[in-house]
Parts: sequence; structure tokens; C-alpha cells
Amino acid sequence: MTIRLPFVLLLLTISMFSAFSTDAIGQSMPTVFTKIQRYSELLNNPIGMAVANDESNRKYILEQTGEIRIIESDILLAKKILNLKEIIPGITPLYTNKTLLSVAFHPQFKDNKKLYVYYSASASDEPNGYKSVVAEFQIDEQGFKVNIVSARIILEISETSKNTTGGNMVFGKDGFLYIGIADNQKENSKTTANNQSQNLKSLLGKILRIDINNGSPYQIPSDNPFTNDTAARPEIWAYGMHDPCRLSFDKTNGDLYCVDKGALKFEEINLVEKGQNYGWNIMEGKNYLQNEKKYNSAKLTKPLMVKEQRNGSHLVGGYVYRGKNFPNMYGKYVFCNDLGEFFYMEKKKNNWLQGEIKNLGEAFNSKKYYLNALGEDADGELFLISFESTENVNRGVILKFIHFGN
Repeated sequence: MTIRLPFVLLLLTISMFSAFSTDAIGQSMPTVFTKIQRYSELLNNPIGMAVANDESNRKYILEQTGEIRIIESDILLAKKILNLKEIIPGITPLYTNKTLLSVAFHPQFKDNKKLYVYYSASASDEPNGYKSVVAEFQIDEQGFKVNIVSARIILEISETSKNTTGGNMVFGKDGFLYIGIADNQKENSKTTANNQSQNLKSLLGKILRIDINNGSPYQIPSDNPFTNDTAARPEIWAYGMHDPCRLSFDKTNGDLYCVDKGALKFEEINLVEKGQNYGWNIMEGKNYLQNEKKYNSAKLTKPLMVKEQRNGSHLVGGYVYRGKNFPNMYGKYVFCNDLGEFFYMEKKKNNWLQGEIKNLGEAFNSKKYYLNALGEDADGELFLISFESTENVNRGVILKFIHFGN
């Protein structure tokens, strides 16, 4: 059984003003205008999208309930290939710490049918705590059903509180799995006491890099920065993160971008590089929270872009556009926040420049759509993962960019 969805053209616009620090980006770029089309609906609080790159062109939609849906040939299938309710008791479509966070398909998925699922669940050994889990699953040959009993736990990280348990993961061109782990600290934490992000013996507040093709359950890549450092966990690729909620690789050059959700006032987009310290909680954005003289600022890597939070908004994702439909956007990093404000940035010589993206049509942020994420299909085209009402979680909607231009 399938659900056929009409292609109803929805033209959207945003009345926007920039909330971004011009110091962090430099001078502005020209405004780009876009149109967005309603693509799929009847989803249950969708939170993300993944593709398998197996020539099927399927889009796998992640739902807050721990379920994964398939869009094939522009049709939302009734089948749900995974239901985490079987292994996460109490998971709901509402925002809780029991949730599906991310899905990544093995680079050789076409042959081995391996799927990696990152989720947060209650920890039985921690009455008030949680655990972040990365598990490997096997999917059937047709790609329609995950075998729950095939689960192999790759990584499990204990978290002592319900604070900041988010994260994301993605495979790199090198075949290794990169995992962003939130710091599990209180949102308003300014002190360095128990700061996990700067603690190299902790995996919290880090970007990890592991080899899931070797070892049991994984192997450390020999070129990881702390492989031979007994004072650090060898899984760490970069550190000093608060909530690395979205990771994406540039399909062309392999650069890794990270949206780090802010704890206090500022949010960041970082270019993640080997062994770098991105500053939390010594620094948020470009602002020092601790005594600057105590730290060598040269050892802290500053973000490409800083966003000042307002009205509770958060960045929800970004991708370097590598599709074919809009040559004028090729190579630009497109990003947005949950209020439906869109931007792009591009490197010109040694400076990162920022521009606005404005939609043509009715207001996007008129309490009709709330964005959870950007999505990218196998061809590099961009989508919006959203829902229409905070009261009715079944009104999840996928929208597609169909125009970028003047």
C-alpha cells in the first residue's frame, strides 16, 4: 500500500533581518530569492532525512517516534522500515530525551545492507540519566525492513542528566564514521567545573571518528589526532563542542561542517578539522566566558559563522549545495534556523561572506511551519523537514527547493 501525494506548489516568503554577527563572516553577499514546493506530508514529526547512495534514489525520513519512512519515486510508502519503540520504551512523538537522533547508511550499503542508528534512551544504571547509543542494524535485501534482533551496539555513552543529549553522525569519504556527541551539561553552564567538552578523557562534547569495518566493535583510525596520547580518548577527532546537532560533508572536497547549537547566546557553524579545539565552554561564538588571559586563544579554533539567538531560535542544519538544478548556488553553504529564516555563505579568498535567501510568496514563519532540519538527496538537491503544528504532531511536511535566483 502506498500513499500518493499531490505536488501542490506552495510559494513561501520570509520577512527577514539578519541576526548574524558580521564580524564573523565579513561583508554581505547579494540576496538570493527562492521558491519552495510542498513535496510530502502525513508524517509524524519528521526530524531528518537520509539517503543510502545505492542508486535507488530513496529518501529515508526519520520521525521523532523512532520510526523511519521511505519516499520512493516521490511517493511516501506506508511501510516503516524501523520502529525503535521495540528497544526504547516510552519513546513518543513529543520532544524528549528518548529519541531517534540520526541515521547513516554504510558506504557499501548496496552490498552489505548495513544501517547505523544513533539514539538516546534511558540508562538503567542511572536513575536520572540517559545514554547515547550507536547501533548497527541489518536491513533486508529489498531495503524495506530492519531486523531489530540484528542490532550490534557500536558505541554506548552514559550521560548523568537529561541536559543536552543531542548529536548527529555521518560517514566521510574516507569510509570512517564521524559522530557528534553533545556535552550533557546544563544549558546555562558557564563554569569550567566538570566541563566535559574540554576533558579529553570524556567522549562528551566531541566529534568522534571511528572505523566500524574493523575491530570489535570498532577500530581507531591510525591517523586520529590522539591515537598515541594516553591522556585522551583515541576516538576523538575534534573537541570543544556544546551540541553538534548537525554534521554534513561537502560532497566534492570532503570538508566537514558542523552546526553547534548554542548554550547561552550564540550558535556556530564550524569547519571541523583534525585535533582542533572549538572552545566551549571557554568561548561561545567569539565571546570568552572564562578569563581570556588564562587561555591561549591561538589554540582555540573560531567558527566560520556566529548566530545570535533570538526568540528561542536555533540553527537546524546546513549543506554545501552540490546539485545540478541551480548552478548559481553551486559550492555555497545553505543553512537555516527553526523559524524558517534562510541564509547562505561562501568563501571568497580568505573571507567567509554571508547572504540572505528570501522566499517569494506568503510568510513561512506565520506559525504554520516549524523547521526541524534541512535534508539533502542523493543528487545533492535540498529539502526542508518540518511540521505544521506544535499541537498536532502528525502534520509533518517535507518541502523541496525548486528555485534559486534573482
